Amino acid sequence: AIADRYVKASADSVRAGDIGKAVDQARMASRLEPWNPKPHMQLATIAGSRGDTGTALSEIDRAVELEPENWQARVLRFQINFDANRREAAERDFQVLREINPLLFGSYTFEDVSAMTP
Repeated sequence: AIADRYVKASADSVRAGDIGKAVDQARMASRLEPWNPKPHMQLATIAGSRGDTGTALSEIDRAVELEPENWQARVLRFQINFDANRREAAERDFQVLREINPLLFGSYTFEDVSAMTP
């Protein structure tokens, strides 16, 4: 899809150090396919890497709203919440992860994952 190309270009721009361009590309992807969670995941990743927890949470919440069963979006939201010391929110996300992807997350507890997270 066309939005995926913009999301990939955004990731490439991040790697090149052009964060402004990366944000613009991800926003364009969102405008082209407003139902697609990937642009919001990209924007959340960019905001999180810049320490903008509020924007990161807003964007990842939108991605989860668009596709509640998207375990990758849930992992990203878990990480953002965990890094922001929002333990209860991180635990809720982890419980949902265990439900929607038991093969990957079912054998871990929140404490196990917490110990693995830097």
